[in-house]
Amino acid sequence: MTAVTTQSASLTPDRLVYDLKIASEADISPNGQRVVYVVSEMSRETGKPISQVWISDIDGGNQRQLTRHPSPHSSPKWSPDGEAIAYVANRVEGDGSGIFVLPLEGGEAREITAHVGGPSQLTWSPNGDTLAYILTVDPDNPDETKRPDDQPAPVRVVKRPDYKQDGRGLVNDVRQQLFVVDVETGTRRQLTSAANDHTGPDWNPDGTTVGVQRSTFHGLYHQLVLIDLATGAETVIGENLHTIRDWHWTQDGASLLLIEAPHYAIGAALVLRDIATGTERTIASDFDWSPFSILGWKSGTEALLEGLQAGRGGLWTINTGDATVKQVASHPASGAAFVENHPAVVLNWNGSNRAGELAVCNLDTGETTFITHLNDAFFTETPSATIERRQVENEGFAIEYWLTTPVAFDPQKRYPIILDIHGGPHGAHGDGVNRVAELLAARGYIVVSPNPRGSGSYGDTFTEAVIGDWAGGDWRDLLAALDDALTLPYADSGRTGVYGYSYGGYMSAWAIGQTSRFKAAVIGAPITDLIANYGTADIGHHGGEFQWGGPVRERWEHLQERSPITYAHKATTPGLLLHPEEDQRCPISGSEQLFISLLHAGVETELVRYPGQSHGMLRSGPASYRVDFYERLLGWFDRFLATGSPSPEA
Repeated sequence: MTAVTTQSASLTPDRLVYDLKIASEADISPNGQRVVYVVSEMSRETGKPISQVWISDIDGGNQRQLTRHPSPHSSPKWSPDGEAIAYVANRVEGDGSGIFVLPLEGGEAREITAHVGGPSQLTWSPNGDTLAYILTVDPDNPDETKRPDDQPAPVRVVKRPDYKQDGRGLVNDVRQQLFVVDVETGTRRQLTSAANDHTGPDWNPDGTTVGVQRSTFHGLYHQLVLIDLATGAETVIGENLHTIRDWHWTQDGASLLLIEAPHYAIGAALVLRDIATGTERTIASDFDWSPFSILGWKSGTEALLEGLQAGRGGLWTINTGDATVKQVASHPASGAAFVENHPAVVLNWNGSNRAGELAVCNLDTGETTFITHLNDAFFTETPSATIERRQVENEGFAIEYWLTTPVAFDPQKRYPIILDIHGGPHGAHGDGVNRVAELLAARGYIVVSPNPRGSGSYGDTFTEAVIGDWAGGDWRDLLAALDDALTLPYADSGRTGVYGYSYGGYMSAWAIGQTSRFKAAVIGAPITDLIANYGTADIGHHGGEFQWGGPVRERWEHLQERSPITYAHKATTPGLLLHPEEDQRCPISGSEQLFISLLHAGVETELVRYPGQSHGMLRSGPASYRVDFYERLLGWFDRFLATGSPSPEA
């Protein structure tokens, strides 16, 4: 078993939200020598994020800030000649965002075009005269005319099942579309109009074609659309109810390398497709890791991919000639940037004792060096807890879990223990920062964070095992991990709690109806009624039927059996419900139902509602709400598990 250290004792929700800076959105210059990136932090004065564009050498030298306007900045991209940077900024007159181009040898940034909404995903054409980008478009308001404040909202008529989306609300046919804009003149045109979201634009090597992913069912499935720039003609690749997770042009532009899968969670295969003939050849499949991104070509036939294995990020090369697969790096990182024919890969580092930084992995030497040091002082000042990776066998599966122990840990004492359940169900705990676990460890708790069957990054057999069996084998795996941890002499079985968010909220709600062993529960954004979720969640009508093993009418009794609300009347565990009010993924009705049921059962409970917030509130919601969420979570466990001083060894 391996152990790593992370911060703990002086960590508080306030510090976690306000004091950590994040470097992201890195892009490497065409010659591989420099990096542009965004540095974001949360303003204590306004409670809003501040983000600016920075530049440095590939080794981290000569760092300097490129933008200083107080508006948010994003999506920096090098021009093909390496002489300019394009980026998006909310600095246009009135409301809206613009695309700007900044010459690096001197001169002011020049606005190329502007929109009321925010452009994103900028991509330069190979000759540098055009930028492709993504913009959300309302087909009923293509001119982006602002509705007068004194007029009521328009009547909404729904005709499609995917009419709403978490984080965006009711969208109907309002979708992300592909645009191109002339860098010199600012002339722009919309290339797509299908009522689907379009993402990830990229140009073929000669600049005549732009490729873009077209999603259905809010990203559960993706097709690839190739658009001829001169004629606007579209070539659609991929079946309607399958997904192309990612794709990349070959260096000669004659073929496409695709990560294809029958669904977002399972069955990935790496496929080479000839564009002219449409013929496809499978290079590799049946991975024991989860490939999700093609970064480019390390050499002529050797592709560089990013993925996850056992909860840990990594880089792999795959030779399209002989199908050789090699792992070249393993790290607590993601979001890589890469320039073909250069050895450097820039990573968003998310290690438990060094988060929010950019690191460079050298593919030739295998060495990793940090090019930012935004949070060195933060982690130096904060005492450390210990994270241990452990494993338990259960019903033929090897179940990994992470054990986080408090700062100033004394193995001669006994500590309360929290079962920490991830979301998904195909999420996974790993070596990266687990904010809740670290806050709990800082408060004096042991935290058990398992990856039960269904967790991603362990291969398809493991991932598929939860489909059609929510709260079945996965529930038994969670208990097996917890029971294994409770064999440790310093774990207090009389003071156990459970926490989860999203699918973890579902499992936490399930837990309190199945057993009285937990003395406190914090239940975040749960699904509590699977049948209700089918019609109320943004992806329940389709993703639910996949996850639950078939059409709802055919699985009605099973879904009632596996719904936490069915057993809420049996609960005795005090439960704190925390839920964003505008959650479309796991609608707040789930918490409302559970809250009333627990009250009627005589269980001590509270429902905390966060106005205007989506399911992703803990990533992108207001700073004050995130601090409140973490403080209430800690306070609830403190109230019922009394961590003031660990009990002596029995």
